[in-house]
Amino acid sequence: MLIFATILSVEDMFQHSPSFYRPTLPRQARLRQLPYAKTKAILYQRQYPSKSYLALSMVSGIILVSALFFGATVFAEHYVPRATVRQRQQIAQEMKYEMDQIPHQASVRATTWLTTYLSGRSKLIDLDYEHIANAETWQADYIVIDLRYNRKEAFAERIETAIAQGYLIKVELPDKILILQHPSAAE
Repeated sequence: MLIFATILSVEDMFQHSPSFYRPTLPRQARLRQLPYAKTKAILYQRQYPSKSYLALSMVSGIILVSALFFGATVFAEHYVPRATVRQRQQIAQEMKYEMDQIPHQASVRATTWLTTYLSGRSKLIDLDYEHIANAETWQADYIVIDLRYNRKEAFAERIETAIAQGYLIKVELPDKILILQHPSAAE
């Protein structure tokens, strides 16, 4: 918007007066040039932009550099190095491999971030919503808990309760995933 307003306020942006060409013309051409004659651009002439165009370019450049600097400053805290991204992708692949071992007809209770990957199941409930009064109370064949980002502490009580109910640890990848299997599902 600021650039558009600057362009509108500059009158002679693209208009060239005889004084525009005067410093670039050879001496003989300047002597022959009449004040009322229409100037014509000669191919060998070097064209210089008007002062208003230079001012507009400077203002636009300052705005662009400022936007890049402040944009980079705002998003710098969200930057994740490429090595970290690759490591997270590898962890996700390992977790997917373990979740693929669960039969598709089995009922599953899982933590929030894993329910999307397991969503093809006929019976799936999010562990964060099982405390709601009207939540389904069926006993799941598998309980899948995401252990990344120190989430084990949040579900420590739920893990202890499941083990007390007879669930067996099928897969435990430290800081990745924990899969508990009900004894009836093992048969």
